Amino acid sequence: MNPPKFDHLVVVMMENRSFDHMLGMLYSKDDPPPNGQTFDGVDGKNLFNNTTATPPAPVRVVPASSFLGVTGDPDHDYVPVQWQLFWKQGQVTSNLPGIPDPPNGLMSGFVADYQSVCPGAPACEIMSHFPTYDGGYQPGLSVLPSLARGFAVCDSWFASVPTQTLPNRSFCNAGTSNGNVHNSADWTKNHNPTIFCALPKQKLLGEIFPWRIYHDHLDAEKRGFAPEKSFALTIYIHWPQLHEYDQNPDYYRSVDRFEADAAVGDLPAYSFIEPRIMGYFEEAAGSPVRAPNDQHPAQDIRHGENLINRIYYAILKSPLRNRTLLVITYDEHGGIYDHVPPPIGVPAPQPVPIGAPFDFTRLGVRVPAVIVSPYIPAGTVYHPSPWCDHTAIIKTLTARWGLNSLTTRDAAAPDLSELLTLEEPRTDLPMPESWPNPALDERPPEQIPANDLQRDFVQLVARAHGLPPPGPVSTVADVINFFASVPKKTSALPLCPE
Repeated sequence: MNPPKFDHLVVVMMENRSFDHMLGMLYSKDDPPPNGQTFDGVDGKNLFNNTTATPPAPVRVVPASSFLGVTGDPDHDYVPVQWQLFWKQGQVTSNLPGIPDPPNGLMSGFVADYQSVCPGAPACEIMSHFPTYDGGYQPGLSVLPSLARGFAVCDSWFASVPTQTLPNRSFCNAGTSNGNVHNSADWTKNHNPTIFCALPKQKLLGEIFPWRIYHDHLDAEKRGFAPEKSFALTIYIHWPQLHEYDQNPDYYRSVDRFEADAAVGDLPAYSFIEPRIMGYFEEAAGSPVRAPNDQHPAQDIRHGENLINRIYYAILKSPLRNRTLLVITYDEHGGIYDHVPPPIGVPAPQPVPIGAPFDFTRLGVRVPAVIVSPYIPAGTVYHPSPWCDHTAIIKTLTARWGLNSLTTRDAAAPDLSELLTLEEPRTDLPMPESWPNPALDERPPEQIPANDLQRDFVQLVARAHGLPPPGPVSTVADVINFFASVPKKTSALPLCPE
């Protein structure tokens, strides 16, 4: 058995973009991947969705017209996603479309759903893709495709559930969503074991801390910019297991601290990095200081690209560079078109709670995934068989450290370390440039609509702290004011429930 080629797994999970939208043009028929590999992108294919007009008009895949990609916040809750997958494939039952048997989606309802939730937006936006930034082409992507070409891209990585953020993020670290398919579920009942608590409590190999959650919310706190306190989304999704770690600096740190930890060789076995869900504002002037960088629509995607580059360079400059495996992925597709039907017949995590609205035997829409290590040949296109979802992260950690699987789903997932095929680490690593001065939303927070994740985050935190449901949350100012009102919890002993 070959010795392992990584000791540190770093995962950056961004928000709400599909594979076709972000990386569908990574390679093309005129610029194919090296060594005869195949790539399932958008080039050279007759891809379209019809409008709801009479007669219907086809809306084809087109380049994005701005760095926002889409206008507004497309639907991506459980029911709308079923419409996106199965529109006009069978008789409507209740509020769901007819789902065929077997449930192979035609991916035909993205335009129809987008027209219903964002009626003033151009229908073509939901079918858009960002070209690879090359020679000044704008709008396009720069950092993500540079890393995808420089290391490995997975063109068959799917969200774990055909729905929105919180269930998919739960799958990433627990291999299950506790039967939940909605952000609005009661996550205080999500008692399932997590990979965080599955890792040994002592240092691995005698010197590697087991895990930390790093997130960008903390950055502004020390600069005095933000009236809100810092809250990690991951801790609240897994509140029964992780609430003892809330605010504990051994396990819970900022992205600034990630850079410092990487520089001195103090990365844990597992670093889970949350992007900035909220922007920060100068209280006096109301002006933006740091924009959100999770790439949730409708954000300028360059802020998220710069976060990804920041993490990459922190690892590149670290003494741990050759022992670190970086995974960049997205929790779900955000309602944006992808042409590949999600796999069916995948293992459901056991047990699925009685009364769950879904059997969890099919995956969500395809999302971007880029895997980075000096042991990966440049230009690798990864097609793990027969499928890949977020639980590959759990599988990679359990395989590396000799741990038991958490669920039947992660037990069947691929181990990403199979990508580390080189005998010696490469030195010819890409050096992508960050975007200079991406545009800021100059409106005061009272005029910026809160997106669905920001609103759901408020409900999540209120429920966990036993607070009354907040009043209407419609703007970013409402979200900031709520978080500022939450009593700060004093950390208890950092022990996972046994």
